[in-house]
Amino acid sequence: MRGHRMLPLILLAGALALACTDPAQEHIDRGRKLFQNGDLEGAAAAFEKATQANPDSAVAWNNLGNVSARQGRNERAMELYRRAIEADADRLEPHYNLANALMDAQRTDEAVEEYERALQIDPNRPQVQYNLAYALYRLNRFDKSWEALQHAAELGADAETVAQLDAAIRVYFDPGQELATDRSGAEPH
Repeated sequence: MRGHRMLPLILLAGALALACTDPAQEHIDRGRKLFQNGDLEGAAAAFEKATQANPDSAVAWNNLGNVSARQGRNERAMELYRRAIEADADRLEPHYNLANALMDAQRTDEAVEEYERALQIDPNRPQVQYNLAYALYRLNRFDKSWEALQHAAELGADAETVAQLDAAIRVYFDPGQELATDRSGAEPH
């Protein structure tokens, strides 16, 4: 008999779970599929609908920014990434994507700030660490660049890419030690 008493609770829990889902999710899922298939216009339309269904969806704003970036509309992409950050400042992806867009716009100082914000959220992202190292290199901050590159290597960043930036940094800065990376060219995990 106890099972029959639990059934209404299970049904209620299921109904609550459905009611709590993001109203934008269906549009986000559709937009992702269209984006992956190269239909940027369709993806943009789906992500726009997602932002209308849930104006606080950082995922929708970020994905819409990705579409704009892919379309070569960098200024628009930066606006959309900023909107995603307004919606949820604790998501790594909009900070990372904004930093990349800022690098494309030759706004390297600002890019460094966004990479650093992304790393405050998750310091264990090798690609973010690598991109920070590159941005710092571009600013001639070779000691900090080398430190970030060292961390990227420790996290498993692509060894060949790390070695190339390491060699470039060493033209200007001698850290006096070897990078902690496997130079075999093995792919990161």
